[in-house]
Amino acid sequence: MKCTAPGLALAICALTCAGAARAQDPTYAQQQQDYQAQQQQYQSAQTEYQRQQTIYGHRVAGYERARAAYDAEHGEGSFFRYYNVHPREYDELYGPGAYGRDFEP
Repeated sequence: MKCTAPGLALAICALTCAGAARAQDPTYAQQQQDYQAQQQQYQSAQTEYQRQQTIYGHRVAGYERARAAYDAEHGEGSFFRYYNVHPREYDELYGPGAYGRDFEP
């Protein structure tokens, strides 16, 4: 298929004019704004998810350090035995409801 210069110029003009007309269409402009808002919302959700993952990772690491230190001092499994008897103290260390979240099924 042979492409002539005038044919190419007409094709470029048609694409440019169609793009310009579409950009002036209020529906198209609203769709673009909606899309950009959705993209921003998605990016914000991703950032928040990463922040929550980081917090959770720090919490787990702190818990594992505390458990290892307590078990090293008092014997293997002492951490679980102690806090099974003292759930309020566990909640004071790791936040309200932590015992129920970490120990109960």
